[in-house]
Amino acid sequence: MNDRDRPCKQEGASLVHWLIALTVLLGFGVLAIDMNNLYLSKRQLQNAADAGALEGARLLYNPDGTINLGQSETSAVAGATLSAQANNCQGEPAEVLSVNRGHWQFMTSHVDGNGIERGGVFSANGATIPTDLIDVDGNFRSFQDLNQDPNEINALEVTTARQLTPVQAIFGPFLGIENYTIQSRAVAYLGFAGTILPGEMDAPIAICQHRLRNEDGDWSCSIGRFISSSVADEQTAGWTDFGQPETCGGGANTSTIREMFSCGEGRNPQLQLGRETNVIGGEVQTVFDDLYNCWRNEADTDNDGEPDSMWSVTLPIIECNDSNPGPCNRLIGAVTMDILWMVRSVNVNRIDEVAPREMGEWINDNADGAVRWDSFVDYYQIRSGPGGELALWADPPGDNGYRSNTIYFSPSCSPQTPVGGSGGANFGIRARIPVLVY
Repeated sequence: MNDRDRPCKQEGASLVHWLIALTVLLGFGVLAIDMNNLYLSKRQLQNAADAGALEGARLLYNPDGTINLGQSETSAVAGATLSAQANNCQGEPAEVLSVNRGHWQFMTSHVDGNGIERGGVFSANGATIPTDLIDVDGNFRSFQDLNQDPNEINALEVTTARQLTPVQAIFGPFLGIENYTIQSRAVAYLGFAGTILPGEMDAPIAICQHRLRNEDGDWSCSIGRFISSSVADEQTAGWTDFGQPETCGGGANTSTIREMFSCGEGRNPQLQLGRETNVIGGEVQTVFDDLYNCWRNEADTDNDGEPDSMWSVTLPIIECNDSNPGPCNRLIGAVTMDILWMVRSVNVNRIDEVAPREMGEWINDNADGAVRWDSFVDYYQIRSGPGGELALWADPPGDNGYRSNTIYFSPSCSPQTPVGGSGGANFGIRARIPVLVY
């Protein structure tokens, strides 16, 4: 057999194929390492965008409801920028490409556990005047209405990047890739307060919203009296046990109401705004007596056995719609009010003995209790009904300003912003805590 008849050897060709495969595998390995580094950088950059958007959305509005342009505190745009830049991306500060105030319009019907719809469109808007949250009829504008209004400033958008300082490739240069430029975007939405946190309510009294606002929708709080009455136009509040069952219908009862009260120590569970709450109208003597005894202790600063200072309490606000509260009323907010005086039924005919003699800067020691009462009412301008008349004493007592089982509030109040996150319907109370929607 000569050399031409011998089989050709293939060892050299196999080595070439193996080297080509190894090169491809190494290339994929190099890219995998770089892609992992790039993924980490992208995640850190997204964290920076998220932090900036949340901080900026939190600063969208001043405490008085005006749009925050930075006159009294850090503006929303500046706050978002600083917060985003405070986050590093692979050791380099995140670059902030843009920060925009604007409107987030929800486009889907899918909601998460907080009641927030996911999916929508952001449109930048430089409006400097907040949109009106109340319509021409004096009603709170619906979610659908506000969702379609581009002038409702409810969101902030932040775009971060690594462009001036690109992410350096680790093994990419072997493939001719020196670095990578990346960017991330986040949008945070500031809606309306969705929850009242546990323990924020001081007493189981639910105040009717229409007794706190005037015809223009402003918080006048001019009706300085809580009276449980079967007459709808006299009713200003009801008793509540803070229950919010899935199907409301039974109203509150005395035992559960008493469990929710302990002399200003809030025992309410977390409450969802917009949901119906158990309420009962009329007189609940045992609960009133509990509150009366607490008030006498809390408001007696000189320990002489007589109240001499206002007792500030935070209470839930409900929709009563000009009717007697109960059994179910929608919870729409919270308000802080000052209790000036309370009259028990057993004291209604003992005015000479029990009428106030001192309250804050007001002092009157006249022996005639009716004189002291009228002086007290005039000083604090306590109104007794929708007509705005003063709650003066008249004989016989019981059908005039001096009523049994009645709480007299100072005719002023401070609406409270529940600290819960965005997610509630519009009751004029913007949330303090924004949420990410993109």
